[in-house]
Amino acid sequence: MRNMNRRDFVSVLLAPAASRGLAQGGTDIPVVVSPNSSPLEKFAAAELSKHLHMLFPGVGFNVSDATPQGGVFIRLGSVESFPQLGRYVSEADLAKADSYVVTTSREGEASAGIIAGADPRGTLFAVYALLEKLGFGFYLSCDSQPDPQTRPFAFDAWQLADTPLVPERILFNWHNFLS
Repeated sequence: MRNMNRRDFVSVLLAPAASRGLAQGGTDIPVVVSPNSSPLEKFAAAELSKHLHMLFPGVGFNVSDATPQGGVFIRLGSVESFPQLGRYVSEADLAKADSYVVTTSREGEASAGIIAGADPRGTLFAVYALLEKLGFGFYLSCDSQPDPQTRPFAFDAWQLADTPLVPERILFNWHNFLS
């Protein structure tokens, strides 16, 4: 075996990154959060990023606090922490705690997915509702995921809204009562 020179070492080191870039076509879709986001909103953004990357492995979904000037991106947060989201959803849609809206918007040449919650919990509920609509399953015994997609990423199913019917929701943890 021959000795590796610096150029060989660098090419071996960068090969995985280069092949990832070629497979993606250099595509990255930022998940934009406000610098004022709560820890729960940052967690929601990380969950969305992780699961969308599982569904579209050829696309990078990086969480960022900088809004790109063009292309495709996702805005995520509550109107309290990210006031710009108020331009895309009506105040009535987010009047109750834990409510959310998932929609899309065109901004010139840019295409944006909008995930807005009335509060941080609403934002997290919006992320999981969207992921369930995209085919993910979150169950007591396991999680499931759809097959990875080879088609280009699109905001096809991004039209959701929900408001809780009652302010307090409880779950009796009696999932095994029949046994």
